[in-house]
Amino acid sequence: MFAPILQPSDPDTDLTKLRARVAELETALIAQRRLTVQFVTAAREVHQHTQREASHRQPPVSFREVGGHSPHQYEHRYAEDDLTQALCAEQEARAEARAAQERLQILGERLVAVQEEERRHLARELHDEIGQMLTGLSLALSVSERLPPTMLQSQLAEARSQVGALIAQVRRRSLALRPTLLDDLGLRAALEWHIARYTEQTGVQIDAQIQGVDRRFAPQLELTAYRIVQEALTNIARHAGTSSANLHIWVVNEQLVILVEDMGQGFEVHATLEAHASSGLAGMRERAVLLGGDLTIDSEPGMGTRLLADLPLARESPADKAGCL
Repeated sequence: MFAPILQPSDPDTDLTKLRARVAELETALIAQRRLTVQFVTAAREVHQHTQREASHRQPPVSFREVGGHSPHQYEHRYAEDDLTQALCAEQEARAEARAAQERLQILGERLVAVQEEERRHLARELHDEIGQMLTGLSLALSVSERLPPTMLQSQLAEARSQVGALIAQVRRRSLALRPTLLDDLGLRAALEWHIARYTEQTGVQIDAQIQGVDRRFAPQLELTAYRIVQEALTNIARHAGTSSANLHIWVVNEQLVILVEDMGQGFEVHATLEAHASSGLAGMRERAVLLGGDLTIDSEPGMGTRLLADLPLARESPADKAGCL
């Protein structure tokens, strides 16, 4: 029932962007290591210089030790503390980079799996629907060659009807894979078309309030916003068990904000993400992060689900956003 709307979100493009993000993280880690080496070297030089000064310096007669420690000992301690902090920062950066690499690898594998599944689904549809319609059209035209003139007109009318149905089916498949409205008319028109089609197919009523998106945005921002809304509504139709949902989109502080809410069944967000049970949830979050934005999902069993995405109008790389460089 939901096959026409449950589409992947351009896995080839996503995988390329994920690899680019890994490269950014690796570059950031290299820069962090260089800064750490420089800092450690400087700290060691300060420490050595302090030791040399302490060995040649005699305290004045009025010198007092505070708490049993000389100022030189405090200098040594501060240098050692700074060195420890630098090493801890480097270890944390390495652990974060490894965790990000693992997450991206898992997501990349999921995207490839989704891509292969969609290829199988598309192949079945081409064979079972398009192929059968073409076969029927071919038979109708073959039979018409042997029909008397009195029956030829009705047979040609049937053939024209099959051609019309075939064109409509191809158009539906094309729009499901990539809506031309998004490229031609922008985000608002594409979302309104998708919501109307979604309600017709699923029966789920969407209370949509879309403000401030009449103008055109960057193509990648429009595509990301469209795919996030598409995936969020698809999850509602699949899992929420509800007949209505709310969609709010607006622009504030140079951010495109998307809010999707439903009062459906809800789920355990952390457990679902940790189990990698849903590539859709991870894919939505990754799409937002790739634009320098953020996406959060709040849900509990029996309490519905709330999805909030903030997408910057001016693209900011993940490395810049994290302040790594």
